[in-house]
Amino acid sequence: MLDLKDTTDEKYYVRIGVSNIATSYFRLNNQALAKKYAEEFLELNKGSKVMLEADRMSKMIINHNEDRNWEAINNIMELNDVVQKNTRKFLINSSKAQALVFDQNISQFENKILAQENSIKNLSLISEKRKNKIAELTIFIIAAFSLAVLIFTVSLWRSKKKFVQLAQIDYLTKIANRRYIFEAGQNLIDKSISRGHSLYLFIFDIDDFKLVNDNQGHDMGDQVLKQVTKACSQLLSENSLFGRIGGEEFIYLIPNLSDEEAINIADQIRVGVSKINFNENNQSTKVTISTGISTTDQIIRMDELVKQADMALYESKDQGKNRVTFYSP
Repeated sequence: MLDLKDTTDEKYYVRIGVSNIATSYFRLNNQALAKKYAEEFLELNKGSKVMLEADRMSKMIINHNEDRNWEAINNIMELNDVVQKNTRKFLINSSKAQALVFDQNISQFENKILAQENSIKNLSLISEKRKNKIAELTIFIIAAFSLAVLIFTVSLWRSKKKFVQLAQIDYLTKIANRRYIFEAGQNLIDKSISRGHSLYLFIFDIDDFKLVNDNQGHDMGDQVLKQVTKACSQLLSENSLFGRIGGEEFIYLIPNLSDEEAINIADQIRVGVSKINFNENNQSTKVTISTGISTTDQIIRMDELVKQADMALYESKDQGKNRVTFYSP
């Protein structure tokens, strides 16, 4: 009697009813109620070795509800195995007198299998959609990362360019600073010599600039430096190199000139600066410049050319300022 307790008609119909309710809610896509009745069926059928089909179906419903799709598919496959096993057993044990019932059951089984196959297809479709979403998300992440790298690279390049410019440009006059003019000047010397051209180096100093700062203030001094720079830049050719090497002292280099052309250019700049009327804070002033020139006829090093031009500059100062002097040994 104890063995028959779990197989009485009353409990059988209760279990199969609960199982069918779970399956019906699953087909109606009411996942919450389907799971609830599936769990209730498994509790009622706990420890029982009968109703394996309903057992696998209930497990599949729970696993599908909890997004364990591969486990759900496995439950369906197990259910399919159980169905096929029961079908074979039924065919073997059925008698000819039950042929009609057999046909009806086969039809039911086929419908069940079809429903199960549809469920598998639906699960596969869900899985494929999730794969597509993951692929789209991956592409988005890669694109976003690539964009971030590009933005960072451009920012880094701009920062590097800015730092290079700061290292090469005089902060006040915005022309080449001492460090850059010496590096670029040596390169220009080497290039001119390799082409068989001469190169002329000019150094000029603003005469009595200290008096401008002392008597009219540093604002006026800065204005003078800026305006002198602007005037020289307008008079120099594109192939020249122009920079400020300290205080009120400037330098420029021009390739492929004659001695006469070099003196004429220096005089043009000297005269041009002397004509400028500098105005700042309701004050005005004028300045002059003294210039020294050296050339690469015998010298191929930038520092040596600078020394020679410096010596010529001091000679201009000694001779009364506001003049141009060509270095001679």
